[in-house]
Amino acid sequence: MFIAALAASASTAFAVNAYMLKAEAIVQESPPRITIQWDTQLTGYQVTVYRRLFGQQGATWGAALAVVNHPERTYVDTNVQPGVVYEYKLTRPYYDASHQAATAYICAGMDAPLKTERGTVLLVVEETMAPALAPEVDRLHLDLVGDGWTVVRRTFARHGTATPAALRAFIQTIHSNTPGGLTSVFLLGTLPRVQSGNTAPDGHASQPQDADVFYADMDGTWTDSDGNGVYDGNYLPGNQRVEVQLGRVDLAGLPAWPVNEQQLLRLYLNKDHAFRTGLLPVAPTNCYNSGYCNIEWSHAVALAGPSATVATGFDSAKTNVYLCGVDFYDWNGANYAYHRLKVHFSINFGSGKLYWRGSNNAMRGMLAQPTYGLTCAWGSRPNWYFHQMGMGETIGYCAYRTQNNHSSLGDYAPQCHYYFGGGVHVNLMGDPTLRLHTVLPPRTVHAALSGGNALVSWAASADAAVESYDVYRADVLTGSYTRLNATPVAGTNYLDTFARTGTVYYMVKALKLERNNSGSYSNSSAGVFNMLTLAGAGNTPPAGQNGSATTPEDASAAISLSGSDGDGDSVGFGMVVQPEHGWLGGASNIWTYKPDANWNGTDTFVYMVYDTMASAIGGTVTVVVTPVNDIPVATNQTITCTQSVSKDIVLYASDVDKDALAYLITTPPSHGAVTGETALVTYTPDFGYIGTDTFKFAATDGMATSTAATVTLCVLPEPVSLLALVAALAICTPRTIVCLRA
Repeated sequence: MFIAALAASASTAFAVNAYMLKAEAIVQESPPRITIQWDTQLTGYQVTVYRRLFGQQGATWGAALAVVNHPERTYVDTNVQPGVVYEYKLTRPYYDASHQAATAYICAGMDAPLKTERGTVLLVVEETMAPALAPEVDRLHLDLVGDGWTVVRRTFARHGTATPAALRAFIQTIHSNTPGGLTSVFLLGTLPRVQSGNTAPDGHASQPQDADVFYADMDGTWTDSDGNGVYDGNYLPGNQRVEVQLGRVDLAGLPAWPVNEQQLLRLYLNKDHAFRTGLLPVAPTNCYNSGYCNIEWSHAVALAGPSATVATGFDSAKTNVYLCGVDFYDWNGANYAYHRLKVHFSINFGSGKLYWRGSNNAMRGMLAQPTYGLTCAWGSRPNWYFHQMGMGETIGYCAYRTQNNHSSLGDYAPQCHYYFGGGVHVNLMGDPTLRLHTVLPPRTVHAALSGGNALVSWAASADAAVESYDVYRADVLTGSYTRLNATPVAGTNYLDTFARTGTVYYMVKALKLERNNSGSYSNSSAGVFNMLTLAGAGNTPPAGQNGSATTPEDASAAISLSGSDGDGDSVGFGMVVQPEHGWLGGASNIWTYKPDANWNGTDTFVYMVYDTMASAIGGTVTVVVTPVNDIPVATNQTITCTQSVSKDIVLYASDVDKDALAYLITTPPSHGAVTGETALVTYTPDFGYIGTDTFKFAATDGMATSTAATVTLCVLPEPVSLLALVAALAICTPRTIVCLRA
């Protein structure tokens, strides 16, 4: 199949509505019904509706439920049950060249049950980064436990010191030894990078593809026939399926960023924690702006609804926050170091971006945004299917379904006439265990002795929609937790009558009915933890306080953050909201603030404090960047003029402070004279002189004077013929611009 290379103006490449249906679901609990509604279609259109149970895969759609003729644009499904999640498919046939066949998908249900166990996740941390990032990885480990995951945590060798085959065998062994197998794999750091095939999904030159699906395929046979370290296949081998969900956070090789790999990984882990635990508010709005990613557009609408989905690109995300975003954005990954985009889950399509191992890659650049940016995928080829997140599934599950979608399965239909189902190039950048909807957790949890029993109490969630809580207990902080309450707890305390023989750990989660554009499901917050010893001791959460700092423009400032813990525990520090006009890097309580070049004013950032069990907002730090005078810069130039004829010359200089500049001649010409006291001066060569002359000038803003710049003058004889002109031009350099008197 011929595939056109991607153009820079892809957002206007074709009318995307030619390939789109925009659907939403409206649920009614009594009597139970689900109404599927879509956007207005042309006269003569028909929309066919299919349904299957959520989680079914392959060609399981069955017969159509209905064919809806224009002008109707709704289907009411009354054959539904509370607690059951359905997946709907809408198809529109070809109408004309401007209105192609289109397919949309949406999940819907009402009162879907709470999911308390999510399976086993393998967290693999690159071994050279593991020691420095231990506090943040410990916190991630606990966050995963708090979201219902069983965590297997390991370290592995860095890329270049171990082979991809060794890492895959390592994962396969753990998968085989895990009861029920692994559900998800989270690769953190620069673990062995793998390539396969020789193809060109972006329509440019064929080349090997970055292929993390290699690690998600537990049973396929991958061959390397020429032994060059690149596997052979363009597509998944064997049954063309992966068995586990997988995502990677690899932030090495981003030299445009003012902080290093370790700092970027720490930044990512802080963002991950802040999102999960509600420390960073989440906007319920999505954006889209790529004509190629039509199916991803329709999912953005399906997840948030038409009124909360904005037809705008990532430029808007520099000032507005979006939960999901789809765009064909900037190809130059180095620019992302200062874009400061505010998109949590992104599709960033475009030429070359899928080769994520490249220096300053734009996909990985989305993960390295300072406050936002949790996952990124390369959409359209193939389309990504992430509508399942509307009913509580993880982004890793969506990657798994997208990677396993190909023609022999009949699962999801391709769009835009591009089909790359089963391709090895489908990768997820980011934490695969993240979910779309977060619930604000209880703010603190306490455990105390009460008549020989344990009284667990907590401060209510700040989320007004929270209705109740679940209480869990374990013998090990990151171990297996048992839910204690048979029914959700409506209040803010629970009495545990269990006979303890040692220290126990408690976890409390807030519960609410998550209502969104896909219907409703029971959702839980991140777990909040505390402990109780036999002597009755528990954990006291750490605290911080606001701070301030001052630094001159273009100068870094070392800032000491404040944190204390009533138990004397070690306090960790991380960023929740990064500054808008600078970058932060650091560890422990000492962080370095580096303002953007030539910027001055007031900047702020918000930090968190945490110990082994609890985290909280530490405070807001205000940084005042005082202005300094920047020295003007004068610009060299070369001018050509004619023998015995005066020449007007504009002197060029710049000042980043935009101060008014004055000009002065520091070295006059040797073979002429310069007159004038502004940027416009006049050079008059000595009578009869032919050749090269120079003078120097400087610019001043009244406080500082630039280094002198040189103006080079080529004085040519007045030509009398074309041949004489050519001979005269030989006096000057090939770059000289000829400006002869008329």
